[in-house]
Formats: sequence, structure tokens, C-alpha cells
Amino acid sequence: TLLMGSGVSLVSYSPVIASGTFYNPIKLMALNKNKPWGVFAVINTESKPSRFERLNVSDGKDDTINGVYFSGMLSMNNASGEIRNSVFKNAKADDAVNIRKSEVLIEGSIFNDNISDALDIDFAIGKTVIKDNVFLSNKGDAIDLSWSDVVIIDNVIVGCIDKGISVGEKSNPSISNNVIARCGIGIASKDSSRAEASGNTLIRNNIAISAYQKKP
Repeated sequence: TLLMGSGVSLVSYSPVIASGTFYNPIKLMALNKNKPWGVFAVINTESKPSRFERLNVSDGKDDTINGVYFSGMLSMNNASGEIRNSVFKNAKADDAVNIRKSEVLIEGSIFNDNISDALDIDFAIGKTVIKDNVFLSNKGDAIDLSWSDVVIIDNVIVGCIDKGISVGEKSNPSISNNVIARCGIGIASKDSSRAEASGNTLIRNNIAISAYQKKP
């Protein structure tokens, strides 16, 4: 268990292996829940993989370190790897998890009660896959894509205020066999994106599917 002080961040310029167990997950949490900490970030490890498994992260925020802005309490920037069977909740800034210029597998994880977007992926490379995750009661988007071609499969998304899956800025995802319920918009494709969606179940969203231009 790492009890993080207000505004404190941890940044690694080498790959990270953080592997907990079912009964003993690794925990990153605020020393004082009323004072969010910063980020846990991995940067510029390129194809050398990091692995996060059975990791519980809560009450983080964002931070700028050595001139780089990290918008997620867990951030991977030019750092490929995998995130499995982990929990991300109560993020206090733009994203609970931010993936940028990376190839990452995100599988079997839970994202809940985050103040804005749960998972934000920008400029994904290689075969980035979002599979078998659960997104509950996030205040922004559950999954937000920009300039990214990814596979989104077999996820459950319930109760996000904005979009279940937001596809933007020339992204070309494959979206299949997801359940998306009680969101503002189930799936939104915009700004020169081309989303292929099949086998999804959309229930009681304000708008099920929307296609439009948001940015010039």
C-alpha cells in the first residue's frame, strides 16, 4: 500500500512491473482523501512492456512533471504494456487512466465513480485492445478516443454522464459485443472518425448512436 501525500507523483522512465494478487492487490491511495495526490506515470519506455495487475488506484489527480502534462492518475506515455484485473476509482482530474502514443492491453478492470473520463486513449499505436472491463457511474466518458485505431470488445458500460464510447479526431475503432446503458450518448463518432460497431446492446441511453462534427 502506497499512501500518497497531497500533490505527490511517482514517475518511472523504465518499465514497471506492479503485480498484486486477488487477496493482496497493490494499492495507491490518498493519505488524506480530501487532498488528492498526483499521478503514477510511466514514460518513454517505448516497446519495453510494463505490467499492471491487481492494482487498486484511487483519489489521484493530474500533474505536470519535467514539462510533460499527465492527465490520468495512471498515465502511460510512449510506454506500452498491459493493465489487467485492476480498479480505478475517484480520480479527481480529466482521466482515471490516460494512454498516449502507446500499445496497451486493458482487460478485466473496473472504472467507477471518476469525476470525468474513465479511460482516455490518444494516438494509440500497434494493437491496443480494451476488453472485458466494467465502467460504472463515471461523470464524463467511459472510453474517449482521439487519433486511435483500437479494438473495444465485451465491455459493460453503465451510467456515464457523457458518452459510453466517444470516437474522435480521425479514430477508426472496432466496437463489438459491448453493453452500454444509461449514458448520455451510447456511441458517438465525430470529427472525421470512422467507427465500425457490431453486436452491441444499447439500453436506455438518452441517445443511442450519434455522428456529428464537434471540432473544425
